[in-house]
Amino acid sequence: MDMFLKEFLKQNEAGGALETLMSPSKFVALETITQIGQALIAEHQPATFNFAGKFEITASLPADDSHFAPPERRAVTVVASNWKAK
Repeated sequence: MDMFLKEFLKQNEAGGALETLMSPSKFVALETITQIGQALIAEHQPATFNFAGKFEITASLPADDSHFAPPERRAVTVVASNWKAK
């Protein structure tokens, strides 16, 4: 039996799932883990999801970001009153 597999099975019987999943990092060189990570990053494709279809949204938004703009400023008229501070 392969030494890695033997140790892996021993760790699996002795510890929980987290320890089992972390154990390969003790046996594999850092360069190998880095190569695997870089390969995963290179193959990653962001997920797409049709929220409008899922939630039956029919209103269309503008193509630009104008719907995120703050509202226009409006003039405020101040009316004098007879109220006095004490």
